[in-house]
Amino acid sequence: MKIFKLIFKNALRHKLRSFLTMFGIAIAVLAFGLIRTAIDAWYAGVEASAQNRLVTRSAVSLAFQLPLAYREQIAKVPGVESVGRGNWFGAYYKDPSNWFANFAIDEGYLDMYPEFVVPPEQKVQYLKERNACIVGRKLMKRFGWKLDDVVQLTGTFIPGNWDFVIRGVYDGQFPNTDETAFFFHWEYMNERVKRETPQIADQVGWFMVKIANSANAAQISEAVDANFKNSYAETKTETERAFQQSFVSMSGTILTALQVVSIVVVFIILLVLANTMAMTARERLAEYAVMKTLGFRPFHIIGLIGGESLFIAIGGFVLGYLLLAGLVTGLEPVISEYVSGFFPVFELKDNTVLFALIAALLTGLASAVFPILRAVKMRIADGLQRAMFSTLPSSSGNLLKRISTGLAKFAVVTLAVVVVAGIYFTLHYAWANFLWKNLFAASHQQLGPLMLDLILFLGLVALAWSFARGPRQTVLANLWTQRLTTTLTLSGVALVVFVFVAALMLANGLKETLVATGVDENAIIIRRSSQSEINSFIDREQASIIETQPEVAAMSDGSPFATSDVVVVISLPKKVTDDPANVVVRGVSPQAAELRQQQVTLTQGRMFGTGLQEVIVGKALYERFKGCEVGGSLRMASTQWKITGVFDGHGTGFDSEVWGDVEVMGPAFRRPGFSSVTMRLKDAGQFETLKTRLENEQRMVVDVKREKEYYEEQSRMMANFIGILGRAVTIIFSFGAMIGAMITMYAAVANRTQEIGTLRALGFRRRSVLAAFLVEAVFLSLLGGAAGVVASSALHFITVSTTNWTTFSELAFGFDLSTEITGRALVFAIVMGLFGGFLPAVRASRLKIIEALRTG
Repeated sequence: MKIFKLIFKNALRHKLRSFLTMFGIAIAVLAFGLIRTAIDAWYAGVEASAQNRLVTRSAVSLAFQLPLAYREQIAKVPGVESVGRGNWFGAYYKDPSNWFANFAIDEGYLDMYPEFVVPPEQKVQYLKERNACIVGRKLMKRFGWKLDDVVQLTGTFIPGNWDFVIRGVYDGQFPNTDETAFFFHWEYMNERVKRETPQIADQVGWFMVKIANSANAAQISEAVDANFKNSYAETKTETERAFQQSFVSMSGTILTALQVVSIVVVFIILLVLANTMAMTARERLAEYAVMKTLGFRPFHIIGLIGGESLFIAIGGFVLGYLLLAGLVTGLEPVISEYVSGFFPVFELKDNTVLFALIAALLTGLASAVFPILRAVKMRIADGLQRAMFSTLPSSSGNLLKRISTGLAKFAVVTLAVVVVAGIYFTLHYAWANFLWKNLFAASHQQLGPLMLDLILFLGLVALAWSFARGPRQTVLANLWTQRLTTTLTLSGVALVVFVFVAALMLANGLKETLVATGVDENAIIIRRSSQSEINSFIDREQASIIETQPEVAAMSDGSPFATSDVVVVISLPKKVTDDPANVVVRGVSPQAAELRQQQVTLTQGRMFGTGLQEVIVGKALYERFKGCEVGGSLRMASTQWKITGVFDGHGTGFDSEVWGDVEVMGPAFRRPGFSSVTMRLKDAGQFETLKTRLENEQRMVVDVKREKEYYEEQSRMMANFIGILGRAVTIIFSFGAMIGAMITMYAAVANRTQEIGTLRALGFRRRSVLAAFLVEAVFLSLLGGAAGVVASSALHFITVSTTNWTTFSELAFGFDLSTEITGRALVFAIVMGLFGGFLPAVRASRLKIIEALRTG
């Protein structure tokens, strides 16, 4: 029992350092838990899948629909109990950013989902009305809807405004049940489609199949697909779990990145704790030597050091768990409101807590290894020669006086922070709106705030350096003397900056890939309210009107410099994993090659032949998907298409596409019209004139956009999501890095009290000592930041892929490191150094000369 009492007292000997270490571990546990919770939320749909439900969809891709008549044939397959039909509706509420899952379903569809609990009287009322709907509880809360409200959605796949009456609200039977969906009658949708676009009526997105025995899922799936083999609309039947998994697998890059970051968190925990234990062991070598002299055995030393490390690790875990549980609970309603499309279920699971505890315990043990080895191997004589630093005297005075003094100091510091923040934001406003805006072009305006931050922070560091004078000579010497703690702190900062830069590079790479796909001189026309070419439809008459507008440039033969494209999505298997992923297939006009010559260059083979079932594939598909070699073939629309060439999209979205002749692809994919029309303008300044005329033309309902703006919009949702997720994780990590820097600097103060007292006795002012330690902290963070930027720059050579959530297709892109990101990273590192070193620097400057000289 005495050993445990000694461990407890040792752990709390330096209360501030121990608390900072525990807090650093808590922050890492918090980050680890949030990342794992996000990953679990991504897999929520997979985990909630039932074993006795199958999904039958088009064998080409989910974007293609199936005939309604298939339902009866599926129902006759032995082992099938019931069949429901559903369509992805793709509508939004008021604004395109308000997207959520909305489905057109038949009467029996919800009966297959017992986990969707609807009060019987509400379900009866829902079945009575054609335009009634049933809405998940979380979705109701998100928009403030109430039972019997009339809500209007704007369609994208099927355009127009659609009115619905909320007659039912469902609750989830289990914690992982999605409560963010919107269901309405399939017949209500189909009746309107018959009136407005009869050519796509009586079509079903997928059939949900309930089977009697889940063990027979494979045989029943084969039997269903065999009914439609070699038909014009072949099917693919799979378990609901496999169906959901296919969507998750298309976001493999993000999931992999999150998992890598969660591992990085463990290293950060290790670095923070190892830093503390290394300093603790160094300070107590003389104590351990005395214990050895008194007869204590090595296992006693091992128990003291290891026990102290585990005590701090467990304390940090407990604090981190409390923070994590509170944050997840607080974030759940925010997630439901703003990003429910990504995370319909967001909850902390027991296995996440268990993993965090195991990680904390393992790092507690690992961080004690080197201090234990050093203490056990140390000779008694060497240990007794080391000076032991005593704890500085605590402040004197009665409790009331100390409390009043503390409150006064807090008020002064708060006022100072408010004043400094006011000056900072005032400078930012004046700089961005007057000086920088007038001196530089609009294209460089985003660099304005960054340049101001660099000037301000570097100026502050330079001012501190000038004040440091004599003490600054010890800065580099001290960093070299305490090599272990310096390396651990530097590594922690580097890891944080690496994660920060990697997240920004990922989002920037995605954005740059899609923005580069567009050209300023080109305009693209799609159907109004369509979010992408995938769900757009322009008939041939409308396309002819568009191409003959006076703003459209002409080719050398006098024909319009424009291409009318058919854009669809198919599924292809990847080379490495064999998992299917959606890819874009684009049927183009003969003018497309010249229209997009800035973005596309043929690198292998030849161009596809006009009027032939031939295609060329993008470089990313050639490298990542099976069967995309020149001379091979792709099975699309129930026929084989010969691959005649490979083209380089030069880092644009076209790299992830298949191209063929639009006049062959249109009929093959049952597309009577076009998805979009892209044209070259005679003068880019004529865009607004063209836009106004076409959008007011009564013969068509279209949106006219600059091509570059259109592709930028395509990237916005996923780029913003990646950026927000990366920044959130980095903010949490930055606290850990600042704590690591703070621990190192507090140790530097404790180990150099005599040196500080000597400097003060020689006449150096408090501000010189404060400035010297502040410069040391900033220099340390800046080194770590530079190392993090250099390490992250290697990601520039990596190409990754993820799902473009606007088209539900895979998009390959690379990490892109820009000047702005580099500047942000360095500013970020400087800020961490300033905050991490400020309090230790203040402590150093406030040491009294006599007490400092007497210590040691």
